[in-house]
Amino acid sequence: MLSLLEEQRAQAIAMLRDTAGDPAALAWKGELDLAIARLQWCAQHAIDGRAVATVLPWPADAFGSFAVVECNDEGEPVADRMLQRAGEPVVLMPGDLLVHRSRALPDDADNG
Repeated sequence: MLSLLEEQRAQAIAMLRDTAGDPAALAWKGELDLAIARLQWCAQHAIDGRAVATVLPWPADAFGSFAVVECNDEGEPVADRMLQRAGEPVVLMPGDLLVHRSRALPDDADNG
């Protein structure tokens, strides 16, 4: 699918050259750019049509956030601190998405 969109994008660019920047052609190219970027992002993070997304709700404290901690198989925290990426704690805000992938293996590039 990505290659088909990239072909359409190349045609849209050619059309823009021929039509001196027609607004409809420019809008079409923009839609193709967005679709390509979304598919590339999904591929990069191994997200496919089987993934399920959960939208985080507002916490009980209207100004609160959510933290990510590692838990054992019984759901008990195993670390005294929040999960960190690049030395910064992972903080989730209301409206953020949790994406449950169909499979996430330890050797996934995006798995940590």
